[in-house]
Amino acid sequence: MSHYTTALLGLLFVVCGVSCNEQCGVLVNIDSGPVCGKVEIAENSTKYYSFQGIPYGKPPTGARRFAELEPVEPWTDLLYAYEEGPACPSRDIIYGSITVKAKGVSEDCIYANVFVPATAQLSTDELSEVSLLPILVNIHGGAFNAGSGNRDLHGPELLMVKDVIVINFNYRLAVFGFLSLASDKIPGNNGLRDMVTLLRWVQRNARVFGGDPDKVTVLGESAGAASVNLLMMSDAAKGLFNKAIIMSGTAFPSFYSTSAVYAKYVADFFLGQLGVNSTDPDEIHQILIELPLEDIMKANDVVQYNSGIASFVPVVEIEGHNYTRIIDDDPIVLIAEGRGKDIPLLMGFNQNEGETFRWLLTIMDALTRYKTNPAAILSPRLAYELSTEEALAKAELVAKRYFDGEATMDGFIKSVTDQLFQYPIIKLAQWRTLLNSAPTFLYVFSYQGDFSVIKRSNWLSYNGTGHVEDLTYVFRTTTFLRDHVSIPPQTRDDHMRDWMSTLFSNYVKCNNPTCTESDDPQWPPINQTELMYQLIKEPNVYSLSALSDEFKTMVEFCDSVDDQVRTRSETFKQQHACKMHGGILFTLVVTATTIAGLELTIDDLLQQQSPELMTDSTSSPRPDDGAISTLSGNMGSTDDVVTTTEVETTIKPSVTDENVSITTLRIETEAPTTGLTDRTESEVVSMEQNNLIETTHGLVRGFEWHTTGDIISYIDIPYAKYTKYFEEPKSSNAWETTHEVREHKSRCPQLQGGSLVGSQDCLTLSIFAPANAENVSVLFHIHESNFVQGSADPALYGPEYLVSKGLILVLPNYRLGPLGFLCLRNTVAPGNAALKDLSMALQWTKNNIAKFGGNPDTIVVSGEGTSGALVGFLALSSSSRNYFDKAITESGSVLSYWALDRNPALTGEKLTEALTKIDNSVNLETAEILTILKAAQNIHFRPCIEKGNNPFMTQTPWGMIREQEVNITFMIGSANYAGLNEALDQNEASIEQLNDDFATLLPDDLAFGSDIERQNVVRNVRSQYFIENKPITLEDHIEGLSLCFTDSCFLGPAIRTARSLANAGAKVYFYEFSFTELISESHTVDRPVEGAVRGDIRNYVFTQDGRILTEGTAEREVVDIMVDTWFTFIENGNPVANETDWNRLTVTVPAQEEWMQLGPEIGLKQGLHLSRLNLWTNIYNNYFIEMRNNVKRPNLNIYTGIVSLITYFGFRRFRIAD
Repeated sequence: MSHYTTALLGLLFVVCGVSCNEQCGVLVNIDSGPVCGKVEIAENSTKYYSFQGIPYGKPPTGARRFAELEPVEPWTDLLYAYEEGPACPSRDIIYGSITVKAKGVSEDCIYANVFVPATAQLSTDELSEVSLLPILVNIHGGAFNAGSGNRDLHGPELLMVKDVIVINFNYRLAVFGFLSLASDKIPGNNGLRDMVTLLRWVQRNARVFGGDPDKVTVLGESAGAASVNLLMMSDAAKGLFNKAIIMSGTAFPSFYSTSAVYAKYVADFFLGQLGVNSTDPDEIHQILIELPLEDIMKANDVVQYNSGIASFVPVVEIEGHNYTRIIDDDPIVLIAEGRGKDIPLLMGFNQNEGETFRWLLTIMDALTRYKTNPAAILSPRLAYELSTEEALAKAELVAKRYFDGEATMDGFIKSVTDQLFQYPIIKLAQWRTLLNSAPTFLYVFSYQGDFSVIKRSNWLSYNGTGHVEDLTYVFRTTTFLRDHVSIPPQTRDDHMRDWMSTLFSNYVKCNNPTCTESDDPQWPPINQTELMYQLIKEPNVYSLSALSDEFKTMVEFCDSVDDQVRTRSETFKQQHACKMHGGILFTLVVTATTIAGLELTIDDLLQQQSPELMTDSTSSPRPDDGAISTLSGNMGSTDDVVTTTEVETTIKPSVTDENVSITTLRIETEAPTTGLTDRTESEVVSMEQNNLIETTHGLVRGFEWHTTGDIISYIDIPYAKYTKYFEEPKSSNAWETTHEVREHKSRCPQLQGGSLVGSQDCLTLSIFAPANAENVSVLFHIHESNFVQGSADPALYGPEYLVSKGLILVLPNYRLGPLGFLCLRNTVAPGNAALKDLSMALQWTKNNIAKFGGNPDTIVVSGEGTSGALVGFLALSSSSRNYFDKAITESGSVLSYWALDRNPALTGEKLTEALTKIDNSVNLETAEILTILKAAQNIHFRPCIEKGNNPFMTQTPWGMIREQEVNITFMIGSANYAGLNEALDQNEASIEQLNDDFATLLPDDLAFGSDIERQNVVRNVRSQYFIENKPITLEDHIEGLSLCFTDSCFLGPAIRTARSLANAGAKVYFYEFSFTELISESHTVDRPVEGAVRGDIRNYVFTQDGRILTEGTAEREVVDIMVDTWFTFIENGNPVANETDWNRLTVTVPAQEEWMQLGPEIGLKQGLHLSRLNLWTNIYNNYFIEMRNNVKRPNLNIYTGIVSLITYFGFRRFRIAD
């Protein structure tokens, strides 16, 4: 059982000193009613009580949407506070795959999560002060527009060991939290008012949880830190807390602006998106509270796209009568006046804050946009307060310091680090010393962990510590650490978590981080003599440091840029000035601004967190993306080396490789070796001990996989290359140095949000093998691409479940879009390049897998969706079918109409025309890849029938099946609602078209001899799925639409393919998949039907982002069933589902066909949806285009759109709320 799973019921009744009854283990009575919590286990087997999802205010819904929170309605029945509530509506591109919103999002989101050490005395009575525990209230970050108080990033376990009560909570975000109309009804700062409401709630209920209302510390990180600093200066929060901790954020408006001018710009733009033209604030308010959430969020997204992530932000409020005023003046003025100076403060920043945003800057093409508009490097405040001439002059100063004549990404990153994060903290520290403030403790966090959850969450690579990293050593990042126990510490990272949580809990309890009053403390508060900070570089090592010359120079520079700060500082002993200049640089970091002219949507950014964009050519090696249990042994890594082309490259050691020299090597482009080098027995043993494998092309080193040392990973091994865009692949070059890559980066060229992602050096594969594997079976899984996007990403196709069964997993890349599927049937683009890539990858695997411990005679190929169709093509082509003996497909078949381009010449003409419109001076051979991909955006590329030399296939799949004997064994099936996404993407226009001419819903591989035949089919299909003569609507007919798309696009073609293969001699096992326990977190819409969607099966056989489900849970039991089913098929060619034998499909009448139901009910069935599928069987028996000659095909246009829907939904499901 997981170390952090809830204790069993019996454990709940042994708790002492708390109120218990037969129904509840941990009972408290707060001011609004009784609350039932549960007992959990933290670090060092420490018991604690959790009370999650407690409402602290009435839901701000309906007429209360923009109002100050009202007291929650009291209750008398037990409130079972076992789970976190939903997060507040927002769009998050900051925290990557850390974010897990188990309860989704809702405007009903005003919930607190209280975590109490078991040493606390829970009571409703007044207790002695000695027995009360201090309280830490955590305000989450997220640029005021994202995040939540969930334990995905803010797990309390480390602090439970330290006897500190932890309270996390949600507050309103984005438009709901910070829209300002400067009116009584929508004054702005609702999110800050929520925080005040929570702090008041804490004061009223602290003693109930055994907490001391007079010892409340408020902590915040990033925007949460800015919020804490603002509350320190607010009359509304006086007396609600007595200490503060701010991490990487201050009230200095660095990445936001509190000006009314900026707030009005954002509000006007938002209202314009909604079509609200009124200037009456009461009328606007009424419109906004009546609008659906979806409409509000769509407009919110557009604002974020144009104005940046930090769009809706705190603002200086006007005086009003109907709300609590939070900010009554410019924060810079308030700080200079000494507001909040009497509150003790612990604050600090990370060494390389800006590196966390490198991926976003790269995606946004920041350098190009800066060159277009130099003022984009300034903060929002300066951008909106300075004249154009003044702004450009200030921007020139910044550019001179950070770019040295030429704009570079490293310069941008340094500017972000300095101006947005480090300078504001240092400036606040300086002003507090001059104001004789309460004790202030300053730190710089520069510990480079062996496993960084921030780097892992967005696939980043850099030296040092980026934004948010310090927070992950105070709170437990549950998403990635899962069952790992950090205390008692075993690894360096464990020791740092233990130490950081101790320093912070000491401050909460003792008013200083060391809990000592020594005359010579290891960490004293700052003073006017010299600004000293604690450099946190290694666990348990105090390093008191003075500001370096570099820091001092940076501060002086920033002081020279901001005239307002300099003016406000005249009463101090020195001129400070500046302030941070990030806003519209945060234009480029947290801002996708109108000024910079961005072309990306928020969805684009969410989908573009790919490894290729996270580093530039000068970045440091990626750290091992490892879980904590496997960190020993593989600390010293070298740079990932791509060895497929002739290139000079520098191999740089990581920071832990102090004794490794820097060398330059030249990788020659010689032909691959034909045999293995003779090695002595001792050399072979040494290679095995170091996970060295000698392939036909050179040495490859494996590394322990980041979740378990029982898996050895060999990442991004080149198996082929191509020089000309569309040519067939060639064998990759041999490499002379050992191929050593720890993390997957390789991706074939593709468009994401209008930007080029990937490179031509992409024909690679990754291998995941059991440690000490010997002659084990091999699964060669083809990633879903919808023919245009994706890569063999182990974050999506995690090896843990399958490899733990004793299999080897191989994940190959292949070319996509026009590079993979353009078919001109000539020497420029013969066609099917992607299938030829995969064929060569299979050949490489067949020739080399024995060296990795695999059995070359037991290779199984699998895929889902469009990759399932690719599996079918590989099984039928003479170029590839001899490389494997079994195949698994789900919701994708060679007989799906969308799997074959029956008119590739027309597709080629469309591409040529589109290319000419973009640039008539180039052609397909001379154009840049980006130009070709942009020209191809609205064209659908698929496998084709070739002509000429070395073709992959010269017949249609149906023709190949009919004319050859098939010796491969298949497991074929479909999700029971595979077409749901296609149904959900219908709109009013397409539904209107459908009602006008239902024939537009028919697949385009049907041909009719007359309109009478066509109308007969239309009538039969419509009566099967819909009520005749009644208009189809999305509201009333979503299930009918889903089943119609499922049967015509996925399930129907799957059973026809299975029958045809069985007739051709293949062994076929057929199934329908309907499990819903693990609906992908990346799915962005609620499912109106109960069932599985195309591609869902991936979540049941592969881990997602390395998350291994806890054994014994219902979800894990389903995973084990599916993994065992795949395993038995891979091993024996005869699948067993939950101990149920599975009979192969035999050619008989449909009512007697046997198929396996893989869902909540598992069992062998006869007759697959007879009424529905018999309809399509009869239609294809009579009207399939390859069965009819010389018939005119109707003009069917909705299915042209369905191809794009399949493309869109297939990839969209991969990464959005990750």
